Amino acid sequence: MGQHTNSAGQGPQLTVAQQISLIVGVAVLALVIILALSLVRVQHLGRTVDQLATEQVERLQLALRWRSNIAVNSTRVFSIAQSDGDDLQNYFKDMVAATTADTSTVQKRYTELEKSPEGLRIQEELAAVRTSYLEARDKSLALKKAGDMAQAKSYALSTFAPVLNQYNTVADKMVAYQVQRSAEQAGEAAALISSYRTTVLVAGVTGLALLVVLSVVVVQRIRRSLNEVATRWCASWATCATAATALPPAPARSRRATPT
Repeated sequence: MGQHTNSAGQGPQLTVAQQISLIVGVAVLALVIILALSLVRVQHLGRTVDQLATEQVERLQLALRWRSNIAVNSTRVFSIAQSDGDDLQNYFKDMVAATTADTSTVQKRYTELEKSPEGLRIQEELAAVRTSYLEARDKSLALKKAGDMAQAKSYALSTFAPVLNQYNTVADKMVAYQVQRSAEQAGEAAALISSYRTTVLVAGVTGLALLVVLSVVVVQRIRRSLNEVATRWCASWATCATAATALPPAPARSRRATPT
């Protein structure tokens, strides 16, 4: 039979070159799969780091700015309500308006970025206490404007101050939540980096082991092929030698008598 077939009843047999090509193909496919998995992890890591470096940093900055505006303006209004005359109110008038406008800008951007359940809950809580704060603030300023300074100061201390403190407390909670989110995302990024390093190490070891196994298999295939060729050659040589030995000896030539 030919070189590409086994004994009767067996299918076609791959040549040594085909077997080596198949093994190399499997090895390349395995390495491509490992590389693809590593690439997925790298992309995930990149997205997490990008989010940490951009959106989360911006959220934290906005929360800090919002809290600062709340603390500054509420303190100004409380000082105005406790002061006699309009000098302090006139001095802070433009500053309060500018800070309020900046707070509106910050609030709009913050609500665009913060979509987590806890973040939304804090925003709702902040909106509710802000409503109470604005009501108490307006009433304090109205009492002062009406000239009833004793009642204005009393209302500011008894009603406006507690609402002011509550407003600042919720703002502090908002900042604390963003600090917590930043820490969590930093931890996630560190874990992803560690996981990626492990993946690269495993991929390298796996690739090296695969190459070792491939080399062993290729060497075994070549040895087996050479042994088969040598066996067939030896068998053919032995058959020829046996046939040559079995031939009858050639008859001896008779010498013609030389006349004397």
